[in-house]
Amino acid sequence: MADSNTTTPPGDGTASAAPVRDARGRFPPGASGNPRGRGKAEAQVRDAAREHTARCIELLMGIAEDTLLDPRARVVAIQEVLNRGHGKPSQTIEHTGADGGPIDVHNTIRSGLMEKLDRLVDSIQGDENGQPAARATGGDSRSAE
Repeated sequence: MADSNTTTPPGDGTASAAPVRDARGRFPPGASGNPRGRGKAEAQVRDAAREHTARCIELLMGIAEDTLLDPRARVVAIQEVLNRGHGKPSQTIEHTGADGGPIDVHNTIRSGLMEKLDRLVDSIQGDENGQPAARATGGDSRSAE
């Protein structure tokens, strides 16, 4: 009988039991969810594709240089050749605060905490009639009902 903390992967039944997982479903240190590594077929497909790289670049250049083809096809071919040679261009993202200055993380966090503290104080002090606020049972007190 198999241990309740192990699972057998699907397949022909010849594989050994998978490593034990903890209560959260994580693998313990040193254990792997893929103990046999990547499949050999993946490497074979990659190697076969790499054998044709030079010819594919020639074909893409033929498309890029053929003035009788649709210009959109030519642009795609040119982009692919450039991406292979230089990599895709990186996208820059600018992160700034008010007026282009630095982001004030401390005040942002502080204001969020103050809002939560205000709600907590309001719930303890009661409503506008002085009645204690109803306690929520395990949820957000703002979304009661």
